[in-house]
Amino acid sequence: MRAVKLKVSERKCVPVNSGCRFMLSGTPPGGNRIREYFPSRAAAERRKAELGADITRAGFRAINMTADERREVADFKAILEPYGASLKDAVEFYADHLEQLRKVSSVTVREAVDRLLDIKDTAGLSKRYRVDLRQKCERFILKFGKRAISTITVDEIRRWLNSLKVEPVTLNNYKRNITVLFSFALDEGYSTENPAARIDFVKARQKAPGILRPDDMLPLLQYAREHHSDILAGVVIQCWAGLRRAEVEQLRWEDIRLEDRVIEVNAAAAKNNVRRPVHIEDNLAEWLMMLRQPSGPVTQSCYGPCLGKLRKAMLAQNPPATMPENCFRHSYGTYYCARSGSTHATADQMGNSPAVVKSHYRAVASKRNADKWFSITPASLGAVAETVSFDNVAPEASQATRPSMTKKAK
Repeated sequence: MRAVKLKVSERKCVPVNSGCRFMLSGTPPGGNRIREYFPSRAAAERRKAELGADITRAGFRAINMTADERREVADFKAILEPYGASLKDAVEFYADHLEQLRKVSSVTVREAVDRLLDIKDTAGLSKRYRVDLRQKCERFILKFGKRAISTITVDEIRRWLNSLKVEPVTLNNYKRNITVLFSFALDEGYSTENPAARIDFVKARQKAPGILRPDDMLPLLQYAREHHSDILAGVVIQCWAGLRRAEVEQLRWEDIRLEDRVIEVNAAAAKNNVRRPVHIEDNLAEWLMMLRQPSGPVTQSCYGPCLGKLRKAMLAQNPPATMPENCFRHSYGTYYCARSGSTHATADQMGNSPAVVKSHYRAVASKRNADKWFSITPASLGAVAETVSFDNVAPEASQATRPSMTKKAK
């Protein structure tokens, strides 16, 4: 390596008011010419010693580089030049990136899901939302649970979603929940990006909601009365108050104020986490007068599975009886909208937006059929709507004292 020559010399001509009489000059190997000015020879000599030591150290590192490495340095400088960045800038940026990856790589998908669910459980969110989030994330764990969440790629998530073989609406729900998971991981520093957010939602064709005709409802109620009387109260509330299944499952008799004609859907049970009073129709009031209990849950814990059994039994009839998915709530929305003529009033009753009501329920049924729907009472089945006093009945005995519906009308 060529020796580095730095020299200190006294300037013959010193600019007015400069005061810098001494100049340090020289050219290091492969570098630009150095020319610095100092007020004293001692200051210039100190600077000469510092530069000499720096250039020597750099020279030893440079002389140990291979020809390929020196060419790479030149190439890298050329790549960075349009951006005004140095090799030092690029190396420091990449080193910081690697350090971030090192920190987050230890958090697995399972650990991230557990921490997310712990936070959601204490955030006051609805049970329906938390259960759905848990179910979707647990299915994601089956595929990626042991992997570091920071290593999951967009393509892997997309292939996993496509492998589920579910309807577009369900697929979008999975995508939405997995996006929540990765957004949480990004905020907590477990990952450097949210790959799920880069996946588009699929276009879902809207299907017309399946509803029951008034005449279809009578055999269904008859069968429910004879074989599933423990869920009959939930069925009639869904049919003539439009509550969601999850709302019915959390409903208690104390929430039903017959004297005020109001069912109180509390915020914890509602899908949108907002309290909702629902008007009790005249025919529903007759059903509730017959079925009501002094306290306790309106339906048994098996309400969902029992609805599934009821639907299966109806479809097994010869000829098969009609019972589309979620038909009780859909029927209520359709007939209430037809009778009231107001999407906003229907939305208030159902806890939906007017836009959803307009797209699902408006102009689907006639007012004549709506009037017929809301005229179905216990008497339509030949049963007597009778009231029972519970003044002397203990709360724990309430379910055992439910009135019988087998008495025929005179």
